Amino acid sequence: MPKETTEFHRILKYCRENMGLSQAQISKNIGIAKPTYSAVEANRRPVPRSMYDELDKHINFEQFELREVLLEQLEDEMEQMTTYQLLCLVWKLQNLEKEEK
Repeated sequence: MPKETTEFHRILKYCRENMGLSQAQISKNIGIAKPTYSAVEANRRPVPRSMYDELDKHINFEQFELREVLLEQLEDEMEQMTTYQLLCLVWKLQNLEKEEK
């Protein structure tokens, strides 16, 4: 199955740069150490779950019109997945929805 951060690190860098923020500024805004943020953006470490919530507070991802890009990337990855991998993905998404409620 593809790594969860496969494209997220690129999106994160794109959004940060388009907001005119340095890695030091965004890491300070979201309350994590700069080396941690840098490692996530460079795809050297997974994204801590708490970081998603903080990023959502500080970056308006919708303003970058990423939905279509993300859907295209997901479609490309899904075409290469086995049925088992697709079922695992559906299961993970269902569990995330339950956690959010």
